[in-house]
Amino acid sequence: MKKNLLLKPALPLLALILFLFCACNEPVFYTISQEVAPIEPKIRGGPTNFTVWNNSLYVASGNKLHWYKEGVWGGAGIRQPGGKIIMLASTDNYLYALCLRKHDSPGSVVVRRIGVGEALWTELTNVPGHNVMQSIYAPDPSAAEPVLFIGAGNNPPYTILSLNENTSGMEILVSDSGELSGAAWNGTDFYLSTKSNYVYGVPKTFFDDPSVGSINVFTGDVTRGFAGIINLPGNKIIAIDRGGNVYGIGAGGIDDNRIATLDGLASGALAIWEDPITREKILLAGRIGSLLYSAYSGYTYGYQELELDEFSADGIKDGASFREPGRLSPSSVSDGGNERYKSSIGKNPVNHIFQTPESVDPIRFDTNGARVIGGMRLFASTQKNGIWSYRVRDGTPQWNAED
Repeated sequence: MKKNLLLKPALPLLALILFLFCACNEPVFYTISQEVAPIEPKIRGGPTNFTVWNNSLYVASGNKLHWYKEGVWGGAGIRQPGGKIIMLASTDNYLYALCLRKHDSPGSVVVRRIGVGEALWTELTNVPGHNVMQSIYAPDPSAAEPVLFIGAGNNPPYTILSLNENTSGMEILVSDSGELSGAAWNGTDFYLSTKSNYVYGVPKTFFDDPSVGSINVFTGDVTRGFAGIINLPGNKIIAIDRGGNVYGIGAGGIDDNRIATLDGLASGALAIWEDPITREKILLAGRIGSLLYSAYSGYTYGYQELELDEFSADGIKDGASFREPGRLSPSSVSDGGNERYKSSIGKNPVNHIFQTPESVDPIRFDTNGARVIGGMRLFASTQKNGIWSYRVRDGTPQWNAED
C-alpha cells in the first residue's frame, strides 16, 4: 500500500513533464513526420556530372554510361567508352568521357569521345606535356568555337590543355596553373576557374589567331581557392570559392566585393534552376556544412538557393541571400517542402546538380492541363548514394533516389 501511495502523487507530475516535453519538441515531431522513406537508387555509387548531348541527358557511375530523355532512362545497347568514367563533357559535335583504363594503373587516365552517328569511341592521343588528366569541361556546347578544356597534372604545377575541334589540335593553354575547377562562356570569352585564387580569361579571338588574342590572368582575395564557375542569365559570370563566397567575374577581373556567401563550405556543384511555369530562375549551390559526414552533421549538406535577376549588374537579385529550399518562393521545391528537403537530399553531400532542359524533358501536364506532373526534372549526383531527383512520388513532390 505504501508503494501505491507514493506513485499516485507522482502521476500528475509525470503527466506535466510529458506535456512540457511534447510541447517544447513539437517542431522535432513535425520534422520527423515529414521524413521521406529512402528508395534504392537506379544508378548507385558516386555518379559523375551531367551533360546534354544529341538531345539526351548523360551521366555515368563506375564504368557504365546512362542516358535520360522525356522521363525515361535508357542504357540497353548504349556504347560504353571503356574503363571507369570519371567525368563527362559535350559539344554539339562530340560526347567526351574522362576514363581510367584500370583501377590499379596510375597515370592511365585518358579522354575518349564519340561523335553523332559514330559507332565507336576514339581516344585522344598526343597529349602535350602530361599524361595525367584530372578534369574536362566544355562550357558551351553550341559555342561558335567548340573547345574542350582539360585539367592536367597530379600535383603542382598544374597545366590547362585545350582542344579546339575546328583545328583538331590539343595544346598547352596555361602552364604552371592552378588545378582546373570549372569553365564558363559569356558569348565572347571563356573563363576558367582554378582551385587556387586564379581565374583565366580566354577570348574567342585567341582560338581564331593566338597572335591576336591573349590570355588574361585574374587573381582575387580568395583564400580557399575556387570550387566552381557558371554563366548566369544575361551572360554574367560568377565563381564560388571553397569558403562559399560568390564573386563576379568579368573583363576587368575578379570583383573582390562578395556578392553572396553560402551557409557552409561549397562543394563546387552549381546549376541554374528555372520554374517551368513562371520562368523565374535561381542559382543552386551545393554546400558542405562539415568536412566529416555523420548522422549529426548530415542535415547541413544538400544545396542552397540564390534568387537571380538577369537585368541586375551581377545577375543576382538585389538584396538576395542564400537560403534553404522550400523556405521562400521561388524555390526548386514546393512551398512548405523545406522539412522534406532537410530529411532527404539535405542529408547528402551533393557533388553535381542539374536541371534537365525542356528540349530533352518537355513539361507534362495532368489530363485537365492544370498541373505540371513532369518535365525539366532536377537531378543530383550524391557523393555515395547514387542519383537523386526531385519529382512527385506517391502524390507528394519530394527529393529521393531516382528509381
